[in-house]
Order: sequence, then structure tokens, then C-alpha cells
Amino acid sequence: MFKIWGLNIEEIISDEYILWKIEIRNPFKENNKWKVGLNEKLFRLAWKRGVEKLILNIGQKEIMLNIPNNKDLKRKVKVGEYEDKKSMFINSTPMRIYYFSV
Repeated sequence: MFKIWGLNIEEIISDEYILWKIEIRNPFKENNKWKVGLNEKLFRLAWKRGVEKLILNIGQKEIMLNIPNNKDLKRKVKVGEYEDKKSMFINSTPMRIYYFSV
């Protein structure tokens, strides 16, 4: 188990596939839909590692999510399903969070 920006992640290797199981503590409701925010760094590290899918553990529920590619993330930016959060470090770039319905 390891952490990426506060998210507890467990790596699961099954046959040839790599999955990351992520504990989501704070889903939120928007327009009568539950959503979660996942940061860009998580996806970049997943791409490097060759992760196939994410398993989002939200309370007692587990949801499988395909790893989005660059095209998917650009589409999310185009429709406004993201947020740039100011870094807590001086002169650092903002952290980009992408939102997913669950």
C-alpha cells in the first residue's frame, strides 16, 4: 500500500493486469449525482506503471473505472469537469483535479 497526495492505494496484480484499489473518503453530490475528484498526478503515475483500471472503494461500494487517456482528460477540460486547485507551495503550479460520476 502507498499514498499519492493523500489517497491510499493498493496495487493488485492479476495475471497480466495491474489494478489500483483506491480508498475514496469524500465523495460529494452535485446535480443529484455522486462524484469523486482524482488528480492528474494519479493518472500520470498510473500510465507509467501500466495500470489497466482503478477500483474506487467508496464506503461499502466498489466501482471499476477505466484509466482515462489524454484525449479523455482533454474532453473533461472542454466540458468543465475539472478544477485547478492552488498549490500550497509558493510558486508551484496548481493541482488539476478531474471529476467523475460514480
